[in-house]
Amino acid sequence: MKKAVFMAVTVFLTLAAPVTLFATSPGKDIPRQAYRISHYCSCSICCGKWSDGRFANNEKTASCTTPTIACNWLPFGTEVVIDGTTYIVRDRGAKKYFGTKTEPKYAFDVYCPEHNDAKNKGIYYTKNVFFKIVFDKPK
Repeated sequence: MKKAVFMAVTVFLTLAAPVTLFATSPGKDIPRQAYRISHYCSCSICCGKWSDGRFANNEKTASCTTPTIACNWLPFGTEVVIDGTTYIVRDRGAKKYFGTKTEPKYAFDVYCPEHNDAKNKGIYYTKNVFFKIVFDKPK
């Protein structure tokens, strides 16, 4: 099995089209980070005062048809593959659990349409996480 490690990338783009970078690289002796995976829905139990039916990027949760995660340290639109399923970053979470861009915590919150699904799936840890970061041209 190939091992991968997250690489911090700073890119200045002047291209007209979006650029895709894969932020993983093979390595033989570098252990992968274990990521905390939790689950949530858009109800007031999970989101408190932010339970307005919208993600942080302002998309409606009801119209979401693709798997979504919350992450504070990756840009919106980043594709993250967790245990073989591709998720898109559309939401943010509590800094206490998910960190910030400058101080990331290795955690993701997976959106579930129903509260019972989120509650039953609970929290687990995995090292099977890969990133596909899409950078759009700066405005």
